[in-house]
Amino acid sequence: MTPEHAKPTIEAQDAHLRPYGVGGDYIGSRRARRSFRLLVIAALGFTLALYFVERYMRYDLNEVQYRMALTLEDDSQRAILRNVVRRNAEQSEAPTARYVEALAAIEEDDVVLDRFAEAVKLAPDKGSLLIVYGCRLFRHGQYREARQVFREATLKTTRNALPKYLQAAAQAASSTAEEDFRTAAALVGRTNDSGEPVLFPQPPWHDSLPRDGHWYASLRRKLAERCCEPLYNYKNTLIRRAREQAGGGDPVTWDAWLVQLQHLGERLLGNAGSERENVGSGQAIYGLQIQKDAIAARIHLAEAAGAAADAPLIERQVRVEEALGRLQAFEEYRENSVNEARARLRQPVRLALHALAALWGAWFFWWAVGGVVHTDRNSRALTCPRASLGVLAAWYSMVLLLLILCSAGAAASSGLMAALGGVWYLLIAAIMLFSLAYPAATLPRAHAACLALASEAGYPERLIEARACRRRAYVSLTGRLSFRALGGALICLCAWFIGHRIFTGLYPTDIKLLLPSLDAEEYQLLSEVWNLLEL
Repeated sequence: MTPEHAKPTIEAQDAHLRPYGVGGDYIGSRRARRSFRLLVIAALGFTLALYFVERYMRYDLNEVQYRMALTLEDDSQRAILRNVVRRNAEQSEAPTARYVEALAAIEEDDVVLDRFAEAVKLAPDKGSLLIVYGCRLFRHGQYREARQVFREATLKTTRNALPKYLQAAAQAASSTAEEDFRTAAALVGRTNDSGEPVLFPQPPWHDSLPRDGHWYASLRRKLAERCCEPLYNYKNTLIRRAREQAGGGDPVTWDAWLVQLQHLGERLLGNAGSERENVGSGQAIYGLQIQKDAIAARIHLAEAAGAAADAPLIERQVRVEEALGRLQAFEEYRENSVNEARARLRQPVRLALHALAALWGAWFFWWAVGGVVHTDRNSRALTCPRASLGVLAAWYSMVLLLLILCSAGAAASSGLMAALGGVWYLLIAAIMLFSLAYPAATLPRAHAACLALASEAGYPERLIEARACRRRAYVSLTGRLSFRALGGALICLCAWFIGHRIFTGLYPTDIKLLLPSLDAEEYQLLSEVWNLLEL
């Protein structure tokens, strides 16, 4: 008998095993599996390459590390910037001033003044840098040096009252002589009358990073508060002297100086005509506290002189205290809101990691079981039925949609985000159950597959063989569905990762930069405070 005549007999003998892959298209099935793997690898490779190129190849090494350091905490930022400054000095005859300035802003106390002096040497005409340098000198008790730096900053800046206020504060702190204090108070008065805006320096930043997030806003507040410290010191010195000499000296002069101090606080607070980028809750709180203490000192002077305080002054004190309470409550609200937003922004990333861990664990489990039951090329010749592919496609769409909803709902309530998280876990559980149930439901039972051979000899042996083939086919098909779920989830995550970058300008892992700054709410509250104080 020729092989051509024998082939139908062999096929007839294995007909009951065909549902389990025996005699199937192994080459076509392997080609389909490899195509899907290559698709997953291509998606991962493209996403990682895009991320790597943008983060580490878009700029030179110094610029990359400088950009990265700005989004880190001080200790981590300091170590990176020191390397950047050192490398830049070795590579260039004219080192980049902004690298040194950024390092000086977070440098340790024992070397911070030297670092600022180095930055000023590289950028001697930068008024904002001189202001920050002077504030550091002031904090270190070098008041005369700070006064000189603030005087230089006044010459290097146009229409900015801040360096003049700081110069007055440094002069008042540098000497206990009455004449110096009078000169400082007179400078505060002239600056108040000038009408120049109070413009605070901006923190070191990179043009490619957004300025509308919480991280940059928090850096701005910290820098503004640091620049307010000399003014706060001047306030304390003036009020202390006024209280010490209450009932003596010239009460009219002290009250006039306190009025100028109160006006200084109003200038820090801003008014309805202030530009949005030049005001903030941090400096506003300092301004209100200065006003509050100045008014309290004026009332104390009046009572010490045996006179009653003016009713408008008392009313002003009440309004200032109310405004201060509102801003302090907003700062607590800001912290809680940012913490909640941080948890919501982390949720998509956390859910993605949980899903990948669960799906990878399921696939690895079935891969290990396949090694135990010895899945062969026959079981691997099975192709995923079209119905299962349709279910997987619908599942991919739901995964991607849910990721988008989680990202878009970062400003939504915690309850909604928790509900989305619950739906996500149900979705992962559903696909894992589907991978288990679908092969069991579609693969025919061994007994049913052998019914056509029931009258033939060797039925018990064929039944045993069919059961073994079905077992291997079930493990192979379940593992394949699990891998398709895992691979599809990876592709969806890559699409979401890139889409997030396209539409928001940031990757979903840039949580520090994605946190909302609450600028709109802050400005609205400041507007209410200005209306309350009629500024």
